[in-house]
Amino acid sequence: ERILDIDDPGLSPQLTFDPDIDIAAPFIGRGARPRVAILREQGVNGHIEMAAAFERAGFAAYDVHMTDIIAGRTSLAGFRGGVAGGGFSYGDVLGAGEGWAKSILFNPRARDEFSAFFARAETFTLGVCNGCQMMAALSSIIPGAEAWPTFTRNRSEQFEARLSLEHARVQRLEAKVHGMPEIRSEKVEALRRATQDGTYKVGPKKIAEAVFDELLASSTRIR
Repeated sequence: ERILDIDDPGLSPQLTFDPDIDIAAPFIGRGARPRVAILREQGVNGHIEMAAAFERAGFAAYDVHMTDIIAGRTSLAGFRGGVAGGGFSYGDVLGAGEGWAKSILFNPRARDEFSAFFARAETFTLGVCNGCQMMAALSSIIPGAEAWPTFTRNRSEQFEARLSLEHARVQRLEAKVHGMPEIRSEKVEALRRATQDGTYKVGPKKIAEAVFDELLASSTRIR
């Protein structure tokens, strides 16, 4: 219904960074060009644009076809990054990326290559579109990916894009915390010392009042 509501402004993203700042400049200035493997499989068609993007960002992009890895002609050991681009591997259907993933999982040499690559702490991996489906299906050999989602057919039978609103929720929680009463650490410390050395005493009147308040609160909750 919200799509049809012309008065609904929808999400209004706000950048928390300056897009004009070239964050790669300091690394390019030092001459560092990390090697990144642009992975390719049958049906993939976004590898050229992906390689160009990484070249512009200061990486050294290499075209790596899956047959090179399966045949042992190329190893991922010499790469810092691995990127699976978009396209239609194994058909233009939902979940086609799983076919790409299975060519890795069911081939001992490819599985060992990717497992070793994912296990290295200094590497990174990017999966886009069809490549994202492929990466999600490789979660069993990617450390820390146990909770990754899987791609399934949705009820609407249409493409859906959703943005996370967790940032807004965190901001609300922060505002709530800032509005809470301040904890006076000196009073807490004095109470702790008094409890430890046995000088903390509570009069019978205060105890009776606390018991009465608790009983009253319990009675209210039961009703």
